[in-house]
Amino acid sequence: MADGDILNDLLGRPDKAVRKAEGVVEPTHNNQGDESGYDLTNPNLHHGAEAKYAPTIQIVSNSGSIVTPAEEVFHEGRATGERSHLAIGDSGPVATAIADQSAFEGQAFSLNVSSNFKAAAAGEALPFSAKLPAGLGIDAHTSTTTGSYSGNNTVTVTATDAHSTAISESFYLAAGDSGPTATAIADQSAFEGQSFSLNVSSHFAAPAAGDALTFSAKLPTGLGIDAHTGIISGTPTDSDFGNNQVTVTATDAHGKAISESFHLQVGDSGPTATAIANQSANEGQAFSLNVSSHFKAPAAGDALTFSAKLPTGLSIDAQTGVISGTPTDDDFGNNTVMVTATDAHGKAISESFHLAVGDSGPTATAIANQSAYEGQAFSLNVSSHFAAPAVGDALTFSAKLPAGLSINAHTGVISGTPTDSDFGNNTATVTATDAHGKAIS
Repeated sequence: MADGDILNDLLGRPDKAVRKAEGVVEPTHNNQGDESGYDLTNPNLHHGAEAKYAPTIQIVSNSGSIVTPAEEVFHEGRATGERSHLAIGDSGPVATAIADQSAFEGQAFSLNVSSNFKAAAAGEALPFSAKLPAGLGIDAHTSTTTGSYSGNNTVTVTATDAHSTAISESFYLAAGDSGPTATAIADQSAFEGQSFSLNVSSHFAAPAAGDALTFSAKLPTGLGIDAHTGIISGTPTDSDFGNNQVTVTATDAHGKAISESFHLQVGDSGPTATAIANQSANEGQAFSLNVSSHFKAPAAGDALTFSAKLPTGLSIDAQTGVISGTPTDDDFGNNTVMVTATDAHGKAISESFHLAVGDSGPTATAIANQSAYEGQAFSLNVSSHFAAPAVGDALTFSAKLPAGLSINAHTGVISGTPTDSDFGNNTATVTATDAHGKAIS
């Protein structure tokens, strides 16, 4: 009720006792009136008394008091010589509902709620306070809520007037998830069989502080990604050779995800090799050597194919890398052998070694004792009892024979007619000598 309405109400009540009982108007004593107080309704108070007593009314409130002459309020002759007090209380500020709001975690939010609160009296300032999510704050003077946060929260705003009378209003602030963001990842290159590592975490950002990202990826066979650090690592295999599209996905704590793709060009560094020790063999004797252990494919699953420049009697198995065969007489001496390993993508490497092919000499079998008659022709082919050490190695024959006999150096045929001096038991010695001077008798 306004001050004027209160006074009008008081003036309209003839019963002073009622007014006193309500505690609205309290008469005060002075030396000019009756000790029992002046009756404002006393008809004996005359017009001339107002100048003598100059009565006033004092209206008191928490914000101050209003003092006014009684004659300005009461009818002339009805109230003279009294001072009265009127107590004015604080009804407090009022508020209207604040609509529910929505925002995104990690994104700035601002809301002015001052229009939802009104002070009890004009000119009375309302300081504001609020129960807010961790990332938000309120300006006590402007009531503007600002900041960024995550989660769904009930927000309570309190307005308190100058007399500490307060009122609160609550609303619901729903924070959505705008999802992580990403920047382009540059194309990369690697080699099959060689370790590769790339940290892609710097290309992704969570929508808000405290929102952890989990990483996953579509990767070549030999690679994996650490779900927490975003580091791609591993060793590309042969099946990863070529241009691979890699897709990395970052997912935040609320299931929102974003993906970025780049190309990973996996090349072929080619096979590697270690030295092969020099070897020795003999013409006409079997030889075998596995050189595969001296070559390594660049990556798992990459098969090597072997080829070689070899002595005539030798060859290499293209799949196993085993050199085998029997060196011929042409292979006699020091031979340079070159082995080449070629991978599935045509990359090759070669290793060389020396193969010294020696001569083990011809071999022989026993020749049975023979008989002949002096003066009668005799013939015996002993070549079948001798063997050259290798194909292509020709034998030359010589022999210690009775006087009437001789041997054909090329055919090994002993022939002639024994003489009288040959009568008796003769020891015949046949010697076969190969192309390299090795002999057997």
